[in-house]
Amino acid sequence: MAKRENMASVFSDTRIVRRCASGFDWNTYNDSEYLYFGDANDVSIRWDATNLVMLPVADDTGAFNIGNGTLDFDMKVFLGAAGVYALFDVGNARFSLVGVDLATDAPIVITDNTATSSTTTGALIVTGGIATAADITCGDDLFMSSSGVINFGAGNALLTHSAGLLTFSAGNVGFGVDATGIDVTFNGDTISYKVWFDQNGDTNGAWYFGADTFGIATYWYGDTTLYNVHFDPSGDTNGAWYFGADDLGVDVIFYGQTITNSMTWDASANALVFVAGGITMGVASTLVIPVKVSGSVVAGDLWLDTTDNKLHFYNGSAEKTVTDT
Repeated sequence: MAKRENMASVFSDTRIVRRCASGFDWNTYNDSEYLYFGDANDVSIRWDATNLVMLPVADDTGAFNIGNGTLDFDMKVFLGAAGVYALFDVGNARFSLVGVDLATDAPIVITDNTATSSTTTGALIVTGGIATAADITCGDDLFMSSSGVINFGAGNALLTHSAGLLTFSAGNVGFGVDATGIDVTFNGDTISYKVWFDQNGDTNGAWYFGADTFGIATYWYGDTTLYNVHFDPSGDTNGAWYFGADDLGVDVIFYGQTITNSMTWDASANALVFVAGGITMGVASTLVIPVKVSGSVVAGDLWLDTTDNKLHFYNGSAEKTVTDT
């Protein structure tokens, strides 16, 4: 049966006298024997044959202090090997786990709500890398330093920041999935000016360059310097397409519904070329042709001549008149 002792009466205890007479140290305690501290036996320590147990006389009473903030010392707890331990380091005001895996079956909660905007503020500061084998949930802002990289699949896709530039490098980029699209918007510096893809625009999806009364200039470049096609939203007052530029023309081809039928503006020849037969100009309408006086020497020229009100053309060697014979 366990006995209660306090240090004030320890030397008058006949049990200790018996132990000394039997060859035991006076301060040796058997299993489940108590050592008490405090006038009212406020704290007890005992070995219960398996564990060293320290208990207060009442729950949530007092505290177990090591040091006092002025006179302190390091404390090291070894965990099975000389190089595996937990260390309370007074000099560096640091708690270190050396060679120790931190295993829990419940969340580790940090209640400090200090916000962060740098590497020196916040509730948790880690100077090395953090590795995780599962998910990370971010309930607020995520700050990354300049040249920070988000690495997907060990380099399969990289999101990199550097000097105000965010670069995404990957073999392929998908927005949404097949049959489940998403809207994508690219905004300009001026309000309401944007380019965007509406995933259900015109039923199956549509690109919009600007919006009504908010036109966006659009450029399509070729492989040769300065050659392009572009739309100027204010060109010719209401907007205009430009195919090339002065002395920098590009070909434009229009295909018909019938095979091999097309109309081409050949920029290098400065000519409108009709390919294959059966091409007409206008549908149930009047064909508009030049009206001028005779005298052309350009092969293929066709005009209504004001001298005789007849249709004239130049065949490459002479001017001819179109007649009904």
